[in-house]
Amino acid sequence: MKRGLLYLLCAAAPVAAQSLAVRSEFSRVDPFGETVPADRGSEPREILSPAVGRGGFASYRLVVEHPPDKDFTLHVAQNPDNTVKASLYREIYAKAGEAWMPDKLEPVPLPYTGKVVDSERPIPNQKVQTFWLDVLVPPDAAVGRFRLEVQLWTGDRWIIYPLEIRVQAHIYPADRPYRASLPAVGGQGSASAVNVFRSYLCAGAPPGNGAVSAGNGSGTVRGMIRRNALQDAALAAWLESERGGAAALRNTIALAAGVDTPERFCKEPKVALENEALLRVRDYLLTNRLRGANSITVTSK
Repeated sequence: MKRGLLYLLCAAAPVAAQSLAVRSEFSRVDPFGETVPADRGSEPREILSPAVGRGGFASYRLVVEHPPDKDFTLHVAQNPDNTVKASLYREIYAKAGEAWMPDKLEPVPLPYTGKVVDSERPIPNQKVQTFWLDVLVPPDAAVGRFRLEVQLWTGDRWIIYPLEIRVQAHIYPADRPYRASLPAVGGQGSASAVNVFRSYLCAGAPPGNGAVSAGNGSGTVRGMIRRNALQDAALAAWLESERGGAAALRNTIALAAGVDTPERFCKEPKVALENEALLRVRDYLLTNRLRGANSITVTSK
């Protein structure tokens, strides 16, 4: 009787969660599986079939929830093989006020085996670990779709997150004509990209606003986000003659970001965009399609 009762109790015990999610580069997750406070305000964008340009980078955030005392393995598969170069970084959390933010990036091999909790940098009650997946698309990549799978081995099963990547015809220009400052760790996830957006959109605008951290951002999430935004701005500058001239393109880019006009955005340096609004700008630059701009709200702080 006692043995039977023990069996029932064991069977009823909760199973530790195991999950894999993919988010945009702007949507940061803390060690406890929650969106960091600075990036909240709307549901994170679902990443299923992103458009990418050639000759540049695309980046995604991987969120692994796993029993903290057990190893897991992360792998990235492509079909066709070797379509892009994939690099993986483990995100290192930093304390900003009361919040934990992923900021520094530690390169790790693919496939990668490890635990959620970093023994050298333990965080009490940590339940997830986030990773930065960097995808370099060669300039001669075939235009079309290919499959990229993020694969998590939990020790007894695979969890698969499939992405259908849409390679566009545009090739990012080699020249990066704009500059932007690097924001402090505690700001909004897209702040590095917004600084670039402001540099492009506002003639004579300062390179950024808010507190600026030391260094050039190498090896940080903020630096990677700025790098990606600089290639977007370079593409926008190149497209100005193709899509109705500079004024027309900039008006449409502002609309894609949720801004009434570029003039309003440039006159009010504290205008805040919804955290993932610039994903719509990137999508428009690459595909020439404007999606969901009217659903984005803009506030003045």
